[in-house]
This record gives sequence, structure tokens and C-alpha cells, in this order.
Amino acid sequence: MTSTTLRRMTIPLPRPDVILTHESDLDGLLAGVLLQRLARHLFNADVRLEAYHYNFWKQRD
Repeated sequence: MTSTTLRRMTIPLPRPDVILTHESDLDGLLAGVLLQRLARHLFNADVRLEAYHYNFWKQRD
């Protein structure tokens, strides 16, 4: 694939309001920090990073 082909396949990403990660998971934290950096680069915006535990998601309504 050439870069031209990849460019045509790309769709614009929406600007995130928040990035959620698992609170006790180091690789989740690292992924969240990398996503923050990507958002800063793509959207020139500081997106907040929030940690949530799985039980929070199970109990939400």
C-alpha cells in the first residue's frame, strides 16, 4: 500500500472529551497517556485522563 492509498482510507477522528483507563492497570495508564499525546498533536487540546474501575461500569445505569 502506498501512502496515497492509506490517506484515502483514513477518516477524520472526533475530538475526545475524556480518555478513560483502568485505575490499577499500568498498560491502560500508558495507553491513556499516549492517547492524550495523540489528542494534543491532532487537536491541539489537552484531554483529561480519568481512571475507572470495572465495578463502576458494571453498576452504572
